[in-house]
Amino acid sequence: MTAYYGQNYPRRPFYYATLPQSSKLLISCFFLAMTFSIGLSVMSYHLKTKFDPKVAAYVIRGNEGEDQSSLREFYFAKSKQELAEVSHPHIFIQGLLIFILAHLFTLTQIAERRKGKIIVLSFGSYLLGIAAPWLIRFVTPWFSYVQIVNLFVFAFLIGYLMAVPFAEMWGLLPSQKRDLKDGKEIVHIS
Repeated sequence: MTAYYGQNYPRRPFYYATLPQSSKLLISCFFLAMTFSIGLSVMSYHLKTKFDPKVAAYVIRGNEGEDQSSLREFYFAKSKQELAEVSHPHIFIQGLLIFILAHLFTLTQIAERRKGKIIVLSFGSYLLGIAAPWLIRFVTPWFSYVQIVNLFVFAFLIGYLMAVPFAEMWGLLPSQKRDLKDGKEIVHIS
């Protein structure tokens, strides 16, 4: 999309609001699919753990040594192979998802410094989400608290990466037009 826009309109800055309707619909449908995906992921985690750090640790570390009369479910500790089998597709898919969303996000009109912070936080949260099960299993069960908090941080950041372009695209935010005048950037808000 950006290559098309750059080739066909080389002297005009990019604005989501000026995209053709078909491009707006394509991006919006992608955002909708990703919203359902992230929502389903959070729901699945809730169904498995009830957002209880103790249960989250049991799912990874197992609860074989615990008093079985007080437990609702029995879990075996995840092996390195099992963790690797879960981590591998998540590393690829989530990394690609953040790359695509961050690319779309970089085309927004918000400040470059904020863009950089959000992108770094998003990739950091992604890496922490991949590392958390390994840390829970092989370091300490206390990382289950980090895992639960990070789940919500990651969902928020993904939502933010989608919300800003969506809002600009459909005119839900004041539009900012950037022009260069005498080598200095001028921002027009309407």
